Amino acid sequence: MVGKDPTEQDTIDELMTQWLAKICDENRSCSIEKAARNVIFALSLGVCKAGAHIGHLKMP
Repeated sequence: MVGKDPTEQDTIDELMTQWLAKICDENRSCSIEKAARNVIFALSLGVCKAGAHIGHLKMP
């Protein structure tokens, strides 16, 4: 996600979803899929916080 604009949350979430689909297709393992979803959630939340910071907004 380096170099991506954190205010473009939809684009970043779509890239991460595509990444998850690729991992699931390659490995076909539920444990990897679950771990990847958790990683995507954490990254998405981090991107949201970064975008809020750039826009001088507070997050709860």
